[in-house]
Amino acid sequence: MIEVLVAYYTRTRRPVYLVMGMCVSLLAMVLGFSFDASWRWQTEAGVEELKVGTSGGAGVVGDVVGWAAVVIFVICAGIIIFELVRDFRAANRKRVICVELRGLVDTTATPLKNAIPPKYIGRREDCLVNVRDYLTGTPPNVQAAISTLSLIPEQVRLRCGDTIQADVTVVAGGILQVPLLFYAGMLLNDGGSKEFFDWERTRHAWHELAGIDDDDRFEALNTDVLVEGTEEVVLAVSVSYRIREAHLKNTFDTTPVVRLQLPNSALNDLWSKEKQVALLDQFLKAISKLSDRGIKRIHLVLAAPASLSLRIGSAYDRNMPEVLVYQFEPQQPLCYPWSVAMPRAEGAQAQFVSTQQLVHQP
Repeated sequence: MIEVLVAYYTRTRRPVYLVMGMCVSLLAMVLGFSFDASWRWQTEAGVEELKVGTSGGAGVVGDVVGWAAVVIFVICAGIIIFELVRDFRAANRKRVICVELRGLVDTTATPLKNAIPPKYIGRREDCLVNVRDYLTGTPPNVQAAISTLSLIPEQVRLRCGDTIQADVTVVAGGILQVPLLFYAGMLLNDGGSKEFFDWERTRHAWHELAGIDDDDRFEALNTDVLVEGTEEVVLAVSVSYRIREAHLKNTFDTTPVVRLQLPNSALNDLWSKEKQVALLDQFLKAISKLSDRGIKRIHLVLAAPASLSLRIGSAYDRNMPEVLVYQFEPQQPLCYPWSVAMPRAEGAQAQFVSTQQLVHQP
């Protein structure tokens, strides 16, 4: 009930509130304000006088206006009460599933659930997935983290109960390695409304994507490096920072590299949902273009915010080319030492892939 009241208080004022305010003003004038004024001037016929005021016959007009204001006010109040009850029932019926992924930074003091604004109507259901213990060791146990993440769909279903998909909103965010974020996004791609939040680095807090679209888009895909018969390609997607050629050469010496990159890459600077959706559309068109060129396997190097990594993963279809998403570790002998091979079949689990083993495959 408190959430509904807060939502009503913070929402944009609608005409019904303006009408109610006008009714109150009219009642105040009729009940508490009276005046009489007169003007006299000399004419050839004598002295003329004009009287204006609320006394005398004007009182009848005041009564009519006052009762009309009362009736209109009651009607508007009834509309608001009806909508309040309707939204209260919707809040009990709807669910907001908060999927928070913890893997790199401990956000215990500022959980994602507490950052969801009141405009998301519905009962809050927390779905915390913490894989930090698997990823902080040397070497990290990535496959164990993958197994834990693969339980996300079942956890979401349990929290939805018998609520229909149309009444479910999944709010997701995480601080996690990019390959695992991509996989988590794939696990969230089944139905329901989805909203992705991100971690604001300077303020150390969660925020929704409510920024302004600056119309900055990916540059054209450079498919000129592909020759006839090429079946594997490295797709380097630069959003947060520009992926360096030296790092790619270090790991993918002979595999052709195609790029999607923003002209103005910057960290902590992608807070527009509209821009993310536009970049996702460009990404999917690039995948389609590569598929049409006969590409069967994509080595994806993605330098992007967590929210965009989740969004791209949620849109990646299993009918698209096989994709391996790589982790960037510049201090390692191979700058991209491992990847996660995304599942190709329904119900299958992603797999950890060591780049060293992949390179030495026959």
